[in-house]
This record gives sequence, C-alpha cells and structure tokens, in this order.
Amino acid sequence: MKNNKQNWKIRFQEAFTPYSSDNVIHKAIEEKNRKIPKKLFRFRCYNQDHPEYFEEELSGKLCFQPRSKLNDPYDGTIMQKYCDPLTYLRRHRYLRKEILESTINILYPNESSVKLITSILSERNNITPDIPNFSNDEYQKILRSTIQNTSDYIKQCNDAFKANLDRFSQIVCFSEELTNLPMWAHYSNNHKGYCFEYRFHQLNCNDRLTKLIKDWLVPVNYVDTLCDFIDISLSMADKYNNFDTYSCSANNFFRTIVINKLRDWSYEKEWRIIMGIGELTELYNTSISYTKRPVFAQSSLVDLMSTPHPIPILKPSAVYLGIDVEADARDFLISKAIQNNISVYQMELTLTGLQATLIRDCNLE
Repeated sequence: MKNNKQNWKIRFQEAFTPYSSDNVIHKAIEEKNRKIPKKLFRFRCYNQDHPEYFEEELSGKLCFQPRSKLNDPYDGTIMQKYCDPLTYLRRHRYLRKEILESTINILYPNESSVKLITSILSERNNITPDIPNFSNDEYQKILRSTIQNTSDYIKQCNDAFKANLDRFSQIVCFSEELTNLPMWAHYSNNHKGYCFEYRFHQLNCNDRLTKLIKDWLVPVNYVDTLCDFIDISLSMADKYNNFDTYSCSANNFFRTIVINKLRDWSYEKEWRIIMGIGELTELYNTSISYTKRPVFAQSSLVDLMSTPHPIPILKPSAVYLGIDVEADARDFLISKAIQNNISVYQMELTLTGLQATLIRDCNLE
C-alpha cells in the first residue's frame, strides 16, 4: 500500500527535469494536485517582540523566504558529480572544443597551427599523451593549462548559476506530519511555539494566482546527491553545440534544483510552494491592497529577492500550541485565534505519543 501511495511522487519527480516539455510538466502537476494532503503543517516560533507576525499569518498571509535564508546551506543549490575537471573534459565534446581552443590560442598564438591542434585534440574521447606532432613536454604543457582552465571555467559557471538561483525564487515550507517531534524541536523553539494547519486541497483555482499557488505546492524530493548543473548543461551543449541553459525551460531548470534536498532532511516530509521572480511580481502587485507595499517592477523586484515578503494566500484551518508554550504566549495565541474564528488545539505528551487536545472548535460555531 505504501509503495502505491508513493508511486505518484516518483512519477512527479521523474517528469520534472530540465528537459521536460510543458505538456509533461502540466500532466505531472495535475496528478500532484489531486494528491495534495488534506492537511499540511507549518511550524513556527512565537516572537514576543513581534506578535503581529502571528496575526499576519492568522489573516492568511504566508511569508516567502529567499533560498539564502533557509537553514539548509545546500537547499536550492547544486553539487559537482566529479572532483576532477579532466572527467568533464573527457565526457563532453563541447567543453573540449571550447577549452582547448582557448588554451591553444594562448599557448600557440600562431594561427596556422591552431586549427590543426584543435581538430586533433577536440575530437578525442580520451586525452592521452600520444598525439602526433607534439613532444611529450609540449603535450603536458597543453594538458596542465587545459585542466586549470577547465577548473576555472567550471567554478565561474557554478558561481554564476548559484547567484541566479538566489535571485530566482522564494519559498514557503510545510510538513505532512503534525506529531513530528524533530519539527517541533527545530522549528517551534523546542515545543514553545505553535503550528498552523492548512488545507490547500480545498483551494478553488478560480483565478490565475490561486492556481499558481496550488500548482507550485510540491513535495520535496530527497536525494543522495544534488543536481550537477555543469554536467546537465554540457550534455545539452554537446547536443545543440551551444552552452545555453535556456535551451530548456529556465523555470523548469530552476525548479528541478529547488525541489531537491539531501536525504539527511527526509524526516521533515516537506512540501513547499516555489515562486519564481515573474510569479512573485504578480503576487506582490496583486496583494498591494493588503500589504500596502509599492508596486514592484520586474527589475526592482530582483533587488528585493533577498528579503522575506508576506503574501495573502490562505487562512490556517487550525492552530496547535506546543507542549511547553509559555502562559502569556498561550493566552495571546488562543485569544487571537478565536477572534479570527480559527480552532485551537493544545499538544500534549501521552503514553501513546504526541497528541492534540481541542481547546476551542471554531468550525462548529
């Protein structure tokens, strides 16, 4: 039964790649939308200096965070599959051609020799010292320079891609489980905070922005190693003879990165809403009457991507108080929740595990 339950997640992750067509992505999202859990939970700390944060969330606002503000330093980023730059050279014809042309032009400025040298080296699947017309010393010189230039090239590409990731998206996170003890400890100040319950499956997609929210509420995929941007991009470059990450859908490429996390974090059972810069522009500008924020142009929004922003999306259906919530905070949280017609529960330790006890059921009033 468990395997059948998870099959749709596997299909979703397999469909969601940089190479996927819009039609494939659309079908995967449609299936995913039918599988959204009836309840998702957002664990929060109570900030006594800023009680308005709690009231904002009660009113239905969700605070989107830039990737750089998340607690996993590898969240929404990339890794390299291979340590040795020579491996990338051997795997990718396009890289060999580009790097070798550049290297040889510097080492051998005589144009008559460049074409011959490049044609010999760039077509080889393996770089070996038995190349005609070169002494071993000359070959080693070329090889050392080529490897160093490849290493520099890979670093520059990775740095540029990470910078774009930081400016591309903002995220808001949820969990499938209310009684997840590590989540209460890590995200609700060791059980002194609270947890919101949301019912996203009930969202009516009557307008484009609501549909965007539901479409990009996605389950996190837990993996042993993160995406290798260089290897993927060079594979496309080999095919199209052009190092252009946008030969695939840019949004699909970035979201492929952001929905993956290292398996160390699998206990979180996370879902997240991922919004790209274009969609965030729409959300911010549409919510202006609620947030009293200025209308952001696409260019100015890029500079604001490093700052969290609350956006009215969906009111929580319930509030759960941590087992060690302090008395003053407890009274405040209960009173504000009831004012907003939101049910309140108290978490308790029992002999059978962590359980929620109803304090006030506003759904029956």
